[in-house]
Amino acid sequence: MKGNFETAKNIFFKVSTFEPNRAEVWVNLAHSYRGLGKNEAAIHSYEQALSINPYLPKIYLELLQICIQLGKQEKAEMVLNKVITIYPKDRMKILSLFSKLQQSF
Repeated sequence: MKGNFETAKNIFFKVSTFEPNRAEVWVNLAHSYRGLGKNEAAIHSYEQALSINPYLPKIYLELLQICIQLGKQEKAEMVLNKVITIYPKDRMKILSLFSKLQQSF
């Protein structure tokens, strides 16, 4: 992306129409949207990535972060419940991370 988020967004958006089942495309699109301050579009792109591959812990973290940052507590709790369902053995670690995220915003 190299700081040119608008160009990156256009490229990743185009790629997403041709390769809609590639989670990494949606993640890159989400990063582009975040760089542009288009947070709702970023959330949608993160959700698309996770619907394709629900085993992306870093993406859950990024999605939780943006939801908390925007004050979308209910959405953040839904994401939290989903990630705990997928990674039940890491429940305490996930809850601790969630708590730290909430404190930072």
